[in-house]
Amino acid sequence: MRRMVCLTISLGLVAAAAAQDKLLKDPVEILKKADAATKAVKSVSYDAVFEGYGANKERSPRVKGSAIIGGGTKETANQSYFEAKIKTGKSDKYVTARIGTDGKTYFAIDPKAKKVKKGDSSFAWRGAGSAAWRLSMGEFMHPTPFTDETNADVAELKGVEKIGDEQCYKIYVEYAESAGKATWWFSTEDFLPRRVDRIGEGSDGEKAGTLLTLTNLVVSPKLSDNTFALNVPNGYEVEEVKAPERPKLLALGSKAPDWSLQTPGGDTVSLSKLRGSIVVLDFWAVWCGPCVAAMPHVQELHEKFKGKGVKIFGLNTWEREENDPVKFMKDKEYTYGLLLESDDVSKAYGVSGIPTFYVIDQNGEIALASSGYSPNDKSIEKMIEKLLEDHEG
Repeated sequence: MRRMVCLTISLGLVAAAAAQDKLLKDPVEILKKADAATKAVKSVSYDAVFEGYGANKERSPRVKGSAIIGGGTKETANQSYFEAKIKTGKSDKYVTARIGTDGKTYFAIDPKAKKVKKGDSSFAWRGAGSAAWRLSMGEFMHPTPFTDETNADVAELKGVEKIGDEQCYKIYVEYAESAGKATWWFSTEDFLPRRVDRIGEGSDGEKAGTLLTLTNLVVSPKLSDNTFALNVPNGYEVEEVKAPERPKLLALGSKAPDWSLQTPGGDTVSLSKLRGSIVVLDFWAVWCGPCVAAMPHVQELHEKFKGKGVKIFGLNTWEREENDPVKFMKDKEYTYGLLLESDDVSKAYGVSGIPTFYVIDQNGEIALASSGYSPNDKSIEKMIEKLLEDHEG
């Protein structure tokens, strides 16, 4: 009897060792498999918990529930669907939020407001079911789900951990162009994501991230025939939504709208009080790769024209809650001005994409306006030099 027990234990150890040998060691290989596996998923359901931690604990409260993400077939590739039954805060009640499109009509059902927004563009989804959206693993709806991770500056395999009943590879990544950090957990069996920790830091160095954990994941759950169709619940108000026209940058020669914004130190900077100086504005965010790529050039402009009547400011806008622009600039040793919470100013200046740059002349008029960044573009520098020359003349 003892011999049989010993034999059983030995066979168990051999099986465990064999399973361990099958585990992959290369994090990039794992990420590529995760990208391919996730891309192949047309629909998925799961239970989920979302929560912020550290400095994000209060502004990203805990949400739990279940979700279904559905995509169209090859014949209906432009259809998509997301549904979440959620419970937030201390509430014991679950509510269901849905968004979707049949390829023509976009809709969003918001149970909290008892409203249905519908329209001919995805703008109908804006602001609908924001708490429910936190349970969405957006990579299941993305055409290249883990390309950013595969091309990250840093990708490290941190071992194997269990998430729910699933054994998972744990991979830490630092994204290219300093666009943040994250830790991902992928199943060792199907390579689909089971958890993501989007890592940030508060201004005092405290961790400030968000954690989304998936369990009971099912690929290709059965969806009803009318999944992608809009069915208005009884008692709900229908609101037709049209996408607004894309904002235009301010016209050259027009007066620059005034603004007052706070520095990290709590001082107020107003455009009207900078009259007589050339003012350069860079609308940017930590998560924006092109913005980050442009910042060394902005720093060069600051150093070249410092003390020559030129004021350069980075206006942080559309920032994600897990990011800290103050710490980011400090770590990068950028010394030009930083102004915070600039979303309203970005609207006034017609910003529809970042980075967006403005040069405002000594009289407070728009001398240059441009979106995007090219390393070889010297237009801002040349405009500053022209304005300085004209002013001296």
